[in-house]
Amino acid sequence: MEAGFVLDNGYGTVTQSEWAEGEPQRSIWTAIRMQGRERHPVVTYRCSRRPYFESYAPAEPRRAT
Repeated sequence: MEAGFVLDNGYGTVTQSEWAEGEPQRSIWTAIRMQGRERHPVVTYRCSRRPYFESYAPAEPRRAT
């Protein structure tokens, strides 16, 4: 397992959640500094018979600019 966090994106927008590597570092301009971090889209599966879900971050990263 690798340490990271899930991003809460946008104000008034709907986007797919992303997992980012490392510890969050504060930024005055963007709330969290993301430059150079690997980012992975989060995919969530829900059980149709029980109140249960699992989330995964597939291996293909997106690099923040």
